[in-house]
Amino acid sequence: MLGGENPPASRDHTVHFSFMKNVAKYVSTLLAFVLVSYGLSWLSVFSFWFGARVFHSVFAVRAGEAIGSCILGPVRLLYWIMNWDQSTPLYDPELYAWMNAGLLGILAYAVCRRWMFPDPKPRNEIPHCEGDR
Repeated sequence: MLGGENPPASRDHTVHFSFMKNVAKYVSTLLAFVLVSYGLSWLSVFSFWFGARVFHSVFAVRAGEAIGSCILGPVRLLYWIMNWDQSTPLYDPELYAWMNAGLLGILAYAVCRRWMFPDPKPRNEIPHCEGDR
């Protein structure tokens, strides 16, 4: 090849680009789930403060605690399984919220991925190996 000639087009580059595009799509979706989960976790950790200081209502405090208990379920379950100290929300609420965000985001992504990114081919159309017949 001399200076001005273009190399022959290769299909490998388009396959590689398509693969990387899919990876970027999956990773960005996972990060979005984790960030939304962090927002929910942070609100759940500080739900007592919001209910008492902002809304001045016992009902808001109790509703916030009930909803927060459901949202913070993954990290509470992890702490219970690992037999860790349950006082983490008191001395490091950010760590508690980030841990729950990771767990809740991954869990939500795993549940929603099949509906968000369906298989291009249905399972009954996937070709079988010769040995399977």
